[in-house]
Amino acid sequence: MKREQETNKYITQQIVVYKTTKKLLELNEKLKIANVENYAHIHADGDMNENGRKQRSCIGMKLQDYSKKGNTIIVTANISPEEAAYFYSCVNRGEKVFEFEQMKIFGEPDKNGNSKVTKLTIKRNTIGSDGKVRKLPWYIQIENGVGIKIKSQTGGSIMKSGSYQKGNMVFINLSDIDFYKLFYRTVRYVHVWELLVGNFLLNEGRTLREEQVAAWLASQGA
Repeated sequence: MKREQETNKYITQQIVVYKTTKKLLELNEKLKIANVENYAHIHADGDMNENGRKQRSCIGMKLQDYSKKGNTIIVTANISPEEAAYFYSCVNRGEKVFEFEQMKIFGEPDKNGNSKVTKLTIKRNTIGSDGKVRKLPWYIQIENGVGIKIKSQTGGSIMKSGSYQKGNMVFINLSDIDFYKLFYRTVRYVHVWELLVGNFLLNEGRTLREEQVAAWLASQGA
């Protein structure tokens, strides 16, 4: 009976959340397991799923601004598990100045030929533009927009110069301890996930590889 009651509750992918009276930042689990042929990767990194779509393991970041009643602004961006670990290592080392900027274009173009764009900025400065010491030195900003996606020389996707159209943008300021909590808990979750899925994937992948090697040796008369 208790289990039935629990399954009726909303199941969230939220790993950790930070709230103020006006804004909210949450990190969500969007990890995906690698295909068995890439078992040593553990995380999917462009692996095709059963529908022929590329899968990438990531952590979702969502920023909300609900300072204006009845007009909540929500923006999102994705980071890799390695990037989450990188942010954690920076605050763990006590970096005085830090700056990270990333822009991604993805998805199928809409009727106007535009694809989704996310811009993520993470900075740390102890001194503000007014020369005063900041109590909240960490700054996270997410901006969502659209642009025209084109192929790069290496076969990847890039945005056509001058095509970007800015959409919603939300930023939030955090203390060292709050920034630390966000990425400490995220990194710990990723480790647990890797141990859980990695055990299954490693056993299956290595078994299949050993079978392939044995079959090849047999075909060579070894």
